[in-house]
Amino acid sequence: MLCGQKMLLELPIDEFLKRWYDQPVFQFYKADWSMRKKQNVQDLAKALIHFSLGLQTRFELDDANVLIGEWDSKFRALYRHPTLIPSSGHVVHLENPKAVAAEIQKRVFS
Repeated sequence: MLCGQKMLLELPIDEFLKRWYDQPVFQFYKADWSMRKKQNVQDLAKALIHFSLGLQTRFELDDANVLIGEWDSKFRALYRHPTLIPSSGHVVHLENPKAVAAEIQKRVFS
């Protein structure tokens, strides 16, 4: 199987999006592809390189400051006591944006 960046650069955008969002980690997310189809493919590929958690050094964070969707079993397994965002999976900021904003606001203003 092609890695994300290579797949994005070699496949038509519709095929890439289908394969990308068919990954188990996205099972709870209902993607709106219309926005993604308008984005620059080269820039999306760069984002995959620079922002992919799989390619980043693991930061030692206070687990409580890590926001993870309650249904995201992959990322829940990485931390002992993360803050769980209810009714969401891997894409917490889109699946439950109000809860994410409330948690961020609580940390910034308290």
